[in-house]
Order: sequence, then C-alpha cells, then structure tokens
Amino acid sequence: MRQRYGSFAGTVGIFCNIFLFAVKLAVGILTTSIAIISDAFNNLSDAGSSVITLFGFKMASQPADKEHPYGHGRIEYLTGLFISIMIIVVGGMLFKSSIDKIMNGTAATFTYLSVAILVLSVAVKTWMWKFYGKLGGKINSVALRAAAADSLSDCISTTAVIIAIIIEMATGFSLDGWIGLAVSCFIIYSGFDAAKNSFSPILGNAPDTVMEMYIRDLVDAVPTAHGIHHLMVHDYGPGNRMVTFDVVLNESMTLGEAHDIITEIEEKIEHEFGCFVTIHPDPYDDEHEDDGANRKEQTVIPPHGEWEETDS
Repeated sequence: MRQRYGSFAGTVGIFCNIFLFAVKLAVGILTTSIAIISDAFNNLSDAGSSVITLFGFKMASQPADKEHPYGHGRIEYLTGLFISIMIIVVGGMLFKSSIDKIMNGTAATFTYLSVAILVLSVAVKTWMWKFYGKLGGKINSVALRAAAADSLSDCISTTAVIIAIIIEMATGFSLDGWIGLAVSCFIIYSGFDAAKNSFSPILGNAPDTVMEMYIRDLVDAVPTAHGIHHLMVHDYGPGNRMVTFDVVLNESMTLGEAHDIITEIEEKIEHEFGCFVTIHPDPYDDEHEDDGANRKEQTVIPPHGEWEETDS
C-alpha cells in the first residue's frame, strides 16, 4: 500500500512538473525573463525529485534481508535528503543567473498570455501541495511532505513573479532580475528546511513528547509499577520504529504476573503508535518502600535523551 501511494505521487509529480517546465521555459525564452526561466527550472528540478521519489519508495519497500535485518525504510529519508540537495543546487544556479541579469541584463517583454500561464502554474502547484500533503500525512512520509513543502514554495515564488510582471507592465520599472534573485533565495531556503527535516530522523531523534507522556501515563496507571527509564526509540523508516525501555515493578510479583503486565503495556503502545516495543522489567522492593522512596523519582522518563542515573 505504501509503495503504491508513493509511486502514484511520484508519477503525478513527474507529469505535472514536466508540463509546467516546458510551458514556462517557452514563455521565459520568448519574453527573455530570467524570473520565469528560473521558475521553469525549479519545476524541472521538481520533476527530477519525483523520479527520485519513485525510486526511493521502490527501494524502501523491499523486505528485510540478511544484510539489512531491519529493512530498507531509511532509504525514504535519504530520498528526501537528496531531493533537498537538488533544490539547493538549482537555487544556487538561479541565484547566479539572477545576479547576471541585474548587472548586465536587458528588460523583459511580457504579455498577458505569460501572466495567464503563470496563474495556471500557481493553480496546478496549489493542487499538488494539497495532494502531496494529504498522501504524505496518510502514510507519514518525509519525502512526500518535502514535496508538499516544495510545491507550496513554488506557489509563493510564482506569485511573486506574477506581481513583478504586473508592476513592470503597468509602470515600465523592471523587477525581473530582482524577483529572480528573490525566487532563488526562497528555493535555497526551502531546500535547507527540507534537508533538515529529512536528515533529522537519519541522525536519530529523541522520543517525541506525545509518546513520552503516553507511556508515562500508561505505566503510572499500573498500581504495581513504579516508573520507567532508558526510553529509546530506533527509527528504521516510516512504519518501522522500535521502542525499548525499562519498567520498575514490585519484586514480590510472580514472573507470570510481570509478563502479563508488560505484554499489556507493549500491546497498547504498539496499537497507538504502530511500532515494535520491548520492555525490560526492573525489581522494586515493595516491602521497604521508605528505603526506596527516591527510586520512583529516579526512574521517570528523562527529557530529550538526557539519561538519569538509576541503581537498577
């Protein structure tokens, strides 16, 4: 299911972006507008990103094997990172072209047809922004969310080009090079922002606050439990997270009772977050609660991965 969504999104992105690239490039050449040409090549980079998205989803959907026992899901994060790098490179090239236009370029010649084509482009990119956002949320995809963010940035940059054209047609004051410069800067910023979101799960994120609080409340609701510690989340790709932690239980209970409590907690977390959970039990001396009064305070979930020392 996940691969089908990703493949569908990638195919739609390829066709839409190639169409917009061809139309904008033709208009940009005819009007000698660096802003429109910049916008066209931005769409071409988006088409390349869609090809990479298709490849990334296909690779990420491969099952686990001997060399990769945890699957290939992180390829999707690498796909999002590569897309981001492409966006930054294209933005840098357009930045240089815009500087050249400001320093040495001639005024562009715009028509109402060029404005109409750009308005159509904004409409298409707005639809793609919502399309990618909906699919990305449905399958929790970093790559599709990056594509959605890029589509939104395209809407904003193309709108800026339209405003500049209208101003130039009305006043004769040329803003083409400057708008091209602004568009390129916006593209570069979007690339770095998408790269940050793609790189973070590869590097390793701390457990999110929602998960921490859910686990804390779940364990606190068990009368014989006395807190948790060493909570760790290993992310091997969307839909393939592994959660481990220690839970402190009364040492007077039987092994079977401890097993039943741990199994129930694991199943609830797995159902809520769609992850794999492994819990290790630690003993709590319930016959000498005063001697271990501080134990519970030492075993709460530490904030943002800053582990506290325990005597377990």
